[in-house]
Amino acid sequence: MADTADTVEVTGMDTAQRQLRVLSTGVEKTTRRAMDTFLGRLTAEATRPGDKSRANSPSGNYRWYVRGFGWRTRTGRSYPVSQVSAQRWQIRSQSDASGIVRNTAGYSGYLFGEQQVGWAKRRNWQRVDRWILDNVHILEDETIAEIDSALDRA
Repeated sequence: MADTADTVEVTGMDTAQRQLRVLSTGVEKTTRRAMDTFLGRLTAEATRPGDKSRANSPSGNYRWYVRGFGWRTRTGRSYPVSQVSAQRWQIRSQSDASGIVRNTAGYSGYLFGEQQVGWAKRRNWQRVDRWILDNVHILEDETIAEIDSALDRA
């Protein structure tokens, strides 16, 4: 009986090896970009104006509060008393799996934190911790998209 030998040729192996090298050397950088994107979305959501309500629109009121600014009046006067919480967000990726989100306005915990006051809650201002839990799928999607993009470039 004669021996037989078959040759198996795997096409695309060079590409697969190149992509594996990209993954092994660039995972943290790639996933950090995804974390940065996620944290940027969080701050964009936190700084979006609240829903219109009697408290933050001129309808029927002599004065009203403008989020991130202060008070405005029907006479055109304005009182910029806000610590401008919208401009006080700090985000930073610590690694591929964690990041820091904070707001340095002295009252930010009452707007976006666990101590959120009732009027902020009634106006649908997002608490940061709840927003993260509700939107963690975005981080997962961003991570997959960044990895796919890195593989496509390989």
